[in-house]
Amino acid sequence: MSQTIKKSKRDPYIDNARFILVLLVVLGHIISPFKNDSNIIYFMNNFLTSFRMPALILLTGFFSKKFLETGYIEKITIRLFVPFLIFQVLYNLDHWHSINWLLPSFGLWFLLSLYWWNLLLFIFTKLHNPVITAIVAGIGIGLVEGAGHEFSLSRTFVFFPFFLLGYYLDKRAFEKFKGIQAKKWSILSVASSFIMLSLLPLDLSRDFLLGRSSFHTMDVGAINGIGLRVIFYIIMGLGVVAFLPWIPKTNKPFTIGGRRTAFIYILHLPLVEWMRDSGWGDEFSYWLILLSLPLAYMIAKLLSQRFIISIAKYVVVGEGIIAFKKLLKSLPIYLKNLKEKRKTIQTNYS
Repeated sequence: MSQTIKKSKRDPYIDNARFILVLLVVLGHIISPFKNDSNIIYFMNNFLTSFRMPALILLTGFFSKKFLETGYIEKITIRLFVPFLIFQVLYNLDHWHSINWLLPSFGLWFLLSLYWWNLLLFIFTKLHNPVITAIVAGIGIGLVEGAGHEFSLSRTFVFFPFFLLGYYLDKRAFEKFKGIQAKKWSILSVASSFIMLSLLPLDLSRDFLLGRSSFHTMDVGAINGIGLRVIFYIIMGLGVVAFLPWIPKTNKPFTIGGRRTAFIYILHLPLVEWMRDSGWGDEFSYWLILLSLPLAYMIAKLLSQRFIISIAKYVVVGEGIIAFKKLLKSLPIYLKNLKEKRKTIQTNYS
């Protein structure tokens, strides 16, 4: 995710898309406890899952074009891997002494996978057909029985094609989604996605859309698994094509939130966990479902406010580590100046 929070000449279309997508992530986590009470809710949650993360990952890849710059690995380690470790501890304070570091806690897989995706750019961008190779790897990882949620290994390879494609896209590519013709294709894509999802079992669809398990774990054979992974790549692609044409092209009250998606994503996780622990989802109600969207919007807007950012940035995007490094760098100079000042004072008094 892009961590920029300063004003810039960024395209509001992309920031609007990023905010809406992370809003849908929040919404999905809020309504997820109700999915087993209603097939309609389950299906709609699957439909949202089919494009919100693929599209968000694609747009995140778009902002990773500077990976060859000096110090990039150190930068992403501070901004992605270190926050992952910190929040892995914070989300498991009740048993911090026995944290399973192999298994990312609720929602933190995205931080870990984002770190791996940036590192994979160093390898895949040197290949002849990188996107096709990434798709083959995304399919092939399902054949590895041990590849699952540990280290977010399965999701890293399953969703990497979208990140890599986003890396190769430029602003002109997104212009094609802003016209009337794109909306026509969007309607066709929505219809195709709905039909394909409706023909598949809900549980199976969710397993493949989440991308966190091997074919063996999902109890499908290798051939069926390969075929289904291809089908769900098509469904995800259709979802992205269906979503992007309807994004507002001008600045909106929520546009700035598109530059702060890291904060919304990470900080909403403990809120959703608290809601569930407090009984949210224990009883099914359509009123609660209707309340979920405005509630998700309120959470997303709150977590993108400047006063939240000013505090959370030290942990969420590693600003605390950066500040500490600057302090260590300036400390010798400070001590040297202090020593010289004391020496001058002693000289004046002698």
